[in-house]
This record gives sequence, C-alpha cells and structure tokens, in this order.
Amino acid sequence: DNQDSWSHASPFRFLHEHGAKHLLFNIEPCQALTFMHYIEQELDVPYRYPKYFFGKYTDENGNTETRMYSMFVRDIGLGAGCRILNDWLVENNAAKRVHWEGNVLASVDLKASYPLIRDDILLNRGKNTVSYASGEPDLNMPRRIPFEVKGPEEQTC
Repeated sequence: DNQDSWSHASPFRFLHEHGAKHLLFNIEPCQALTFMHYIEQELDVPYRYPKYFFGKYTDENGNTETRMYSMFVRDIGLGAGCRILNDWLVENNAAKRVHWEGNVLASVDLKASYPLIRDDILLNRGKNTVSYASGEPDLNMPRRIPFEVKGPEEQTC
C-alpha cells in the first residue's frame, strides 16, 4: 500500500534492512541501481523532487480505484545523473564481481552500499555517485519544483 516509489515506506527499506543483493549482468550500477534513489530520498537531496501522478489500482478482490502515487524524480534542469561504478563498490566491500564466459556478474550488497553511497553524497559531494552537468552540487540549494500536480481528471496517459 505504499504511495511512494523510494520512500522509507517503500519496499527499498525492507531490501536495505534485510541485506538484499542487487544483481547486475554486464552493466554498471549507474545504469540500474535504483536503490540509490531510496538513499537520495532519505537524504532529501535538492536535485530531486517528489512528482505526483494518478493511476488505477486494482486489489486482489478485483476492486479498482484511482490512487495517487509519487516518485522522487531528478530535476532535469540541473543535469544530475548517476556515476556509480562496479570498481568503486567492489573496492569498498559493498559488491562482489565475477567474470564468467565473457560476462561480468556483480552482486551489490544493499546494506553495505547504503552508508557508502550516503557518505559519498554528504561528505564527498557525490564524486563517486552523482554526476552534474554544472559541476559539483550544492546540497543546501533550494529545491525547484518545475510543475504542479494535476488531478486525475486533468491527466492524460
């Protein structure tokens, strides 16, 4: 019943607290480690903001209703992106990597990666985790919210 994609009430909290692993096959974490957005939302970083939208939800009994959901999305105007690499996670004991028949398999330990990513954002200006088109971020800058929430009757899909 969670409303938000990456909040403390989302499944990412469960994955974090239970030491789940995120498996990567021939890609770098910056291409797929959505767990990072959970950390960014926990930190309330200013280069992301909550975006609200409505959707139809059908429960296990077949009852359908309109619900509001949110996602902590990136402010495109700031040019922020992810730069986490397997090498950095492996070097810091937050992931393991094996090479198998020309493929690279990486297992990211979410419990171990949380403080590593959090501290990089807070104490190292995200040098290993976040890229910015305009240089280094100012984590104290005011958040921009580029547009307003639309009600379900105004949304088009």
